[in-house]
Amino acid sequence: GRLGLDDSVSKHLPGYPWKMGVPAVRDLLGHTSGIHDYLDRPDNMRWVRSEYTVEELIDSFKDRDADFAPGEKMAYSNSNYILIGAILEKVFGRPFSAAVEELILRPLGLEHTFYDGELAVIPGRAAGYEPSRNKDDSLDWTTFRNVRYYTMSCLSASGGYLSTVDDLYAFYRGMADGKIVGREMFSGSLEPVRLAGGKTAGGSVGGWQIDRLDGRTAYMKGGALPGVCTWMLFLPEEDLCVILLSNRSAGEPRCGQVALEIARLALDSQSRQDD
Repeated sequence: GRLGLDDSVSKHLPGYPWKMGVPAVRDLLGHTSGIHDYLDRPDNMRWVRSEYTVEELIDSFKDRDADFAPGEKMAYSNSNYILIGAILEKVFGRPFSAAVEELILRPLGLEHTFYDGELAVIPGRAAGYEPSRNKDDSLDWTTFRNVRYYTMSCLSASGGYLSTVDDLYAFYRGMADGKIVGREMFSGSLEPVRLAGGKTAGGSVGGWQIDRLDGRTAYMKGGALPGVCTWMLFLPEEDLCVILLSNRSAGEPRCGQVALEIARLALDSQSRQDD
């Protein structure tokens, strides 16, 4: 009862200079807040090499104009997750990573999932690679180099976890089986976002991208950083989950497209077995 989806963000984070109306917590989760993505900046790769506190991350975008009024549109923004993390830290009274550890990692037995681990020695850690650059600074996808360094503190609650396919599948099972927030709330998180005008957007209340795959509803969540490309896709009715982790920067072939093709192969195989 300490935190509700319809809570005004100002209830938990007073003093934020909202320019076009105060979003609710559900606006952060569903990417309808209108808050500009703090990682959308021309000096991005230089900026992410420094260390930041959560307060400094919020300061980097709180005075920027909003992209639209809350609920007017849907647009993915990493800033939403920074604010969600800050709210959770206030509600729980301890770091975001500690809340995730207590509420998700330990209950589900995720022993190979780590936060803020860029300096830790982790057995089996995959090194990241990015494409080389030509003389005109264009990307050369025929050759690769070690990824440039960036800090996990620049991501906070918007990313930065290390994990494995097995742990991420256990996380999916924990959601689908109701072990994290209960089946009803998980099912509710898959409902399409409804905008102020009553139209539905291309994403769900819980921040999942919604798409169709051979007539079936698929929910997806991707992630990309220099040297990293990830994708989770699941079809609840078929209880099918595809997890793709790549230690290469996002490019061709697209991680999301590969995941869709894997899901299609699995569905075709299942259909043949049923026949």
